Amino acid sequence: MKQLLLTAVFAFFTLSAMADEQKPLYIVDGKVMSAEEIKSLSESLDIESMTIVKDKGDIAPYAELGDVSNGVVIITTKQQEAPQIDEMQDIDQMPKFMNGEVETFVHWVMLNMRYPEEARKNMIQGMVIAEFVVGKDGYIDTEHIIFHDNCDPLLHEEIIRLFKIAPQWTPATQNGANVATKFTIPVSFQLQIESTPDIVIRG
Repeated sequence: MKQLLLTAVFAFFTLSAMADEQKPLYIVDGKVMSAEEIKSLSESLDIESMTIVKDKGDIAPYAELGDVSNGVVIITTKQQEAPQIDEMQDIDQMPKFMNGEVETFVHWVMLNMRYPEEARKNMIQGMVIAEFVVGKDGYIDTEHIIFHDNCDPLLHEEIIRLFKIAPQWTPATQNGANVATKFTIPVSFQLQIESTPDIVIRG
């Protein structure tokens, strides 16, 4: 499968080399990459799937990321093996965030969230469902965040930014030792649309 996908990618490289104007926009795991960058990494990329987007309606959300006039190639790579997660029922003490529970972390995320400007301009909204791991050291493993939604990558990038700067948790413990634990939280990106008050004309 990997060889087949790489062959398909190289086919696009060939078309791009024939005419510069035929180059599509390449997005690998939510990040824009040039054809040259992908080609240099082709041997190390463990490709899970590749999607070619050409329909104008489907392309629209990616317009702010670059030139989409020749389509978008979305490449998803296989996740590296995530750290071992201990089962919740075997944990003696659940992790704490700023002396609170996971709800405290969700509140912190909402307070520190910056609505992506490009998403604001394009009226992009949605409910992000983020699965993440709080490691034995109390920090979020930002290499293995999984999104269980179909939201725009711009929203995902903001969640990743927040997770990277989040304060250290007090890790969970099991039999006196720190253990990694997994959480899934929802984060709503909702624009506040200012309504125009009704104009009353009196005779």
